[in-house]
Amino acid sequence: MKPHFKPVKTPLAVASVVAAAGDSRRMGRPKPLLPWGKTTVIEAIVDKLLRVRTDPCVCVVGHRQHALQAALCQRSVYFAYNKHYATQGLLASYQLGIEAILSQEREGGRLHAGVLLALVDQPHVPLTVFQQLLEAIERHPQDLHFPSFRRRRGHPFYLPRACWPTLLALREPATMRDVLAHYDSQTRYVEVDDEAILLDMDTPQDYERLLARFGAA
Repeated sequence: MKPHFKPVKTPLAVASVVAAAGDSRRMGRPKPLLPWGKTTVIEAIVDKLLRVRTDPCVCVVGHRQHALQAALCQRSVYFAYNKHYATQGLLASYQLGIEAILSQEREGGRLHAGVLLALVDQPHVPLTVFQQLLEAIERHPQDLHFPSFRRRRGHPFYLPRACWPTLLALREPATMRDVLAHYDSQTRYVEVDDEAILLDMDTPQDYERLLARFGAA
């Protein structure tokens, strides 16, 4: 009689990219380095991505590159540098992040089902949103996933591996909207109970308002 072995389910391999290269012109000082609770904005968002076990977590940096790297030096984070951060937008940063993930895979890392794409100026998005997203992704890793609050989609969102070539092939003036529109029929929405996914911080007033409302969420 052959021994019976119960199959072990291995966690889905999901990476993450944080777009943190901008010069925070409207804020007047670097958004990623603003205080948030006991840490900084960039530390708060990275900590949540690490807690839901995205690996690697890639931070795309540009403006104040060394200061951001110093802020995250105690965390298991990879960095990609966007030397054109002053003129390029979000699309370029996400492209650099995914290229860094592919480079790690070529060096012997495991293949990833997809990537969670996050904005650096959303430290207020609660951990439960990340957890809900990962649970949905486990069920349907081949589809895009957006968190949704009252039928409005927000960030962070999940881009499956099959979409990466489309994203990497685009050049400005194309934007992330062009990628998302191409895969609209493969998009799923994860209903969440918090409008934090819709909010970000561009100005000092945004920052003060979010800090007062969400604190170190």
